[in-house]
Amino acid sequence: MQGPPAGLQAISILGSSPVVIVASQSVPVKSFAELLAYAKANPGKLNFASSGIGTAPHLAGEQIKLRAGIEMTHVPYRGIRAAYPDVMSGEVQLAFSSIAGAVPFTADNRVRQHPELKAAFAKIGITPRGTTMEEGAAFTRSEFEKWKKVIVEGKIKPE
Repeated sequence: MQGPPAGLQAISILGSSPVVIVASQSVPVKSFAELLAYAKANPGKLNFASSGIGTAPHLAGEQIKLRAGIEMTHVPYRGIRAAYPDVMSGEVQLAFSSIAGAVPFTADNRVRQHPELKAAFAKIGITPRGTTMEEGAAFTRSEFEKWKKVIVEGKIKPE
């Protein structure tokens, strides 16, 4: 795996949007701590959807698996909206999603999310930022190294 493409230079990071975890109503968890405890007590019984192999939500799920030492199976979809019917039915227990992708399904409780997060969803969850060129470049390098480690250790391969 190589570094960021040559000839491109980060100017600034404009904003950030967190990846969120939503759960089927059939999963008996209501917090991240409960999710980790449930996953540890039920190794390999959780599946998690993402918008595709190598996407930020997929890598976030893999990072949690590695850091927490839990087993979950990744189920890639072509876009997160395609995953929600399976999450709502319980066929897939979790989805790692952008806030914008989760809003339509959490607003009416078709999937479970932490109550305080619903207020953030209403605002779409983008946190404005502004960085210098040096800060933007340093952030890009650190993100590349962080996600490279997840990709290598998680044995993520392109489709």
